[in-house]
Amino acid sequence: MIKNYLYIFFLSTLLFYSCKKINSPEDYQKLFVSLPDTVMVTYDSILQFNATPQAQWLLNDTLAGKIDVNGKYKAGSTDGIYKLIVKNSILNNDSVIKTIIVSQHANTFRAMQFGGYLLSFKYVDATRGTDQITSSITDWWKSCNPLEARQLSDSLGYKQSDSIGKVLRLLKLPFDTSMSSEYCRCKQTLEYFNLNIPIKTYKALTYFVYNEATRYDTTIKLYASRVVNNKNYLAVTHSNFTTTPTVAPLNNLSSGDCALFKLNNLIGTAPSFIKFIRLKDWLALAK
Repeated sequence: MIKNYLYIFFLSTLLFYSCKKINSPEDYQKLFVSLPDTVMVTYDSILQFNATPQAQWLLNDTLAGKIDVNGKYKAGSTDGIYKLIVKNSILNNDSVIKTIIVSQHANTFRAMQFGGYLLSFKYVDATRGTDQITSSITDWWKSCNPLEARQLSDSLGYKQSDSIGKVLRLLKLPFDTSMSSEYCRCKQTLEYFNLNIPIKTYKALTYFVYNEATRYDTTIKLYASRVVNNKNYLAVTHSNFTTTPTVAPLNNLSSGDCALFKLNNLIGTAPSFIKFIRLKDWLALAK
């Protein structure tokens, strides 16, 4: 009788631990998603995403596009930064979140991740105060006092600058140094990007107070002097040049707009204008 009980106890114990091992979460494969943390795509792009083991695919916004049960993704046609949630079909508490950036400039942003570009911005919204062009105050244009020079608007300007900086950080673009006009509104535009890179001011980028007739040429020469490396350069200056050449993309910028240039490997050779990235494009991604 005792032997029978021991035999039953042994079988019961064996069955218990066998069942526990089979049903233990540790025995299931952890989720692996073959995607980088951030994916950049242009409008209506079609991509096949993969995961092991089988996964559930979810987008946090209908504007991000559509994804089917097998991970086939079609991007939307609205600029934005969206979340892709991937859930393990077996383990409910095992999931991965990836970022999807949908942008008309996606291909350009990808190229910029390897450096060699210069982003030339016009300062963001600046409607507070007036430039005292006839002022006798020394270096009045450098002042951050709205009674002496026009400044970023109290809320909108700072918000626009912060939004642009947010996108630049999310894109993980590498930057070398940044260049600014001596005007306070230009320097503060760069400061509120919050990129933690050095800012240096240049006369060549400064509106009106130096040699205005050659300002466009000296601006381009400054850009041409940048050394091509695996990083990019930032500049914040003005527009509305008094004298410009026939093709002058820097003269067509509104507040917060960016003219993108590809630097030339031969130092001193003018960079090539690539495209405009307008303020509305930055703000669409920052939403």
